Amino acid sequence: MIRVGLAGYGLAGRCFHAPFLGPAGMELAAIATSRADEVAARWPGVEVMASAEALAARDDLDLVVIATPNDSHAALTHAALAAGTHVVVDKPMALDLAEARGMAEAARSAGRMLAVFHNRRWDGDFLTARRVLAEGTLGRVVAWEGHFNRLRPAGLARWRGAPGPGAGLLADLGPHLIDQALAVFGRPDRVWADLADPRGAGGPDEAFLVRLGFGEVRATLAASLFVGESDRRIVMHGTGGSLVIAGTDTQERDLKAGGGPGDAGFGRFEGGAALHGPHGVHAVPAEAGRYLTFYDGVRRAITQGAAPPVALDEALAVMEVLDAARRSHREGRRIELG
Repeated sequence: MIRVGLAGYGLAGRCFHAPFLGPAGMELAAIATSRADEVAARWPGVEVMASAEALAARDDLDLVVIATPNDSHAALTHAALAAGTHVVVDKPMALDLAEARGMAEAARSAGRMLAVFHNRRWDGDFLTARRVLAEGTLGRVVAWEGHFNRLRPAGLARWRGAPGPGAGLLADLGPHLIDQALAVFGRPDRVWADLADPRGAGGPDEAFLVRLGFGEVRATLAASLFVGESDRRIVMHGTGGSLVIAGTDTQERDLKAGGGPGDAGFGRFEGGAALHGPHGVHAVPAEAGRYLTFYDGVRRAITQGAAPPVALDEALAVMEVLDAARRSHREGRRIELG
């Protein structure tokens, strides 16, 4: 049994990590959090620690999952690797590419798995898009759109909405949209970005637009806390037509309500996918989401030496694009990655 320590029991730790460990064949042994009462109610018998640093330094765990604020990811990852432990770190894996490269090198030197939690690869909408792409119905793809909009005019909660390293919407939702685009098209050769603070509150960005170039393919990635009517998630345009996917992957909603991967209907996609082609519009079946696939991959990586569910080079490419996007916004120009 893989013994797991979970650093952090906020939204990420409580909803996106803890519920999948048992179903993936792992034992949740300890949680570092100040929410001891919540842990006792949901995970009776699991040890509660006050310090994420102390948890990361333990040598009796097989895996440490880091679901703490973004500015602590690097230090906790280095501590866990130094203790001889495999690591899953939430996105973004670090504050910048240089920090991320240091973490990757530490994992390689230690001979331990370091996997970044890009769980939105297993959203139903993205799985549907990848299936349609593999079927070849669209012909040669020329454009990709990824949208992640919410209506939260009060801004991001807690540290995500406060000025400081690792805050803002680009750091929160940008890794999801960027990782999805790169998973399909590879590393881009150019990046342009515009970050916005629609409330004018002087805090971190609450909306962004990122454009990526992959040769002749263009990807447009957009997210905002001030869009309430749009449920369009992914659009692909090709020489044979367009795929439009609108709706909601229900895994996050059900996890917040206390559900999990063992529940009937978990992961169902509420919405629809349609192919707009020369002969009209045709509905296409949508895939169910399956975040459990990530932790099944983690188990195989630890016990069988398989490749991790998200390759380190792919996670580093996401960090490279995030750095380039911030630079593009600061300098008001397109950044060539070469």
